[in-house]
Order: sequence, then C-alpha cells, then structure tokens
Amino acid sequence: MNKNSKTSIAIGLAVGILVILFIVIGAGKRAKAPDGRGSPRTPSAPETAPKEEKLPTVEGGTRAMISETITAPEPGATSSGDVAVPISSIELKGASATAALRTFEMKAEKNTFTPATIVVNELDVIEIKFTAVDKDYSVLLPDFGVYRKASAGETVKIQFQAYPFGEYTFLCSDVCAPAVQGKFIVNKRS
Repeated sequence: MNKNSKTSIAIGLAVGILVILFIVIGAGKRAKAPDGRGSPRTPSAPETAPKEEKLPTVEGGTRAMISETITAPEPGATSSGDVAVPISSIELKGASATAALRTFEMKAEKNTFTPATIVVNELDVIEIKFTAVDKDYSVLLPDFGVYRKASAGETVKIQFQAYPFGEYTFLCSDVCAPAVQGKFIVNKRS
C-alpha cells in the first residue's frame, strides 16, 4: 500500500466517524421532549398552540402581540372604555422619524389603576403623572426598566420611551396584590 492510499483511508475513516457521531447526537436530541428532560415525545402528539404569541422580551417581561387595535388617542379625545387620553402631546421630529411626547395622568385607588389602558405609538416618549390615592402603590413595567413607588397621597413622575411595539402589562409589584395591573399598548410605527 502506498502513502496516498493510507492517507485516503485515514481521511475516509475520520469522515465516517464524524458522520456516525453527528447521527447519534442528532438522534439523541430528537428523542428528548421539548422541555429537554429526556422523555421522548410521540410523533403523533398534537402540537398545542400558545395562548398568545410572545415576542422577544427581557427576562420577566410581558411583551406579546397586540390583541386589539386601538389608535393612540390625542388630547381632548373622548375616552373609549378605560383607555387613557393624554393631557398633552407634543410632536417630536428627528432625522428619520416623528414621535410625540405624550403626558398622561394615572391614579391607583381601591386596588385599581385608572385608567387601566395606555395606548401610544412606537418611539413616543411617555410621561405618566402617577398618583397613589388611598395607600402605597407601585408601577412596574419590566420591559422598559420602569419601577416607581408612590406613598398614599403622593404623585410621582414616570418617563420612558415606548419601544419596541407590542402589548405589555404594567402592575403593582410589591406593595399591593398582583391582580392590580393594566395594559400598555405600543402601536407599530409604519
């Protein structure tokens, strides 16, 4: 056997071993359940659709697809349901986009946020004047890194930029029941 034949056989064996390893590792991954615990899933098991489609978010975040279409209201508009109407809106023009500085008033009283839904457009700068009426409350929007606490009777200012689009949940995190929450909708800018 010459040197070229020995090299060809060695390369062939190495490629063969790699192919076998790839097949064995790939088959092992397919046999595991989606939760990664190793229990095989039957191929005929029906896939369950998620309740709502989730979008990429931060750890502990609530970002999801927008479930209802609501136009961001302008100051002076009539509120539909429990949707916040801004007390002011100032147009902000940048090099590539137009946004607005929208100011809202929100209060928490009797374990309820009023209004419970705030609708804005992507890239808007949001200012919320938040008042805790009857006891201590907090506002947590984990997707935006927002946390503010207000003592009974106190008004605090919350500011952040609405980006990216999606539907978010804001809640009272540590001083009241977890059921005290509202909805923050950021409409996608076209």
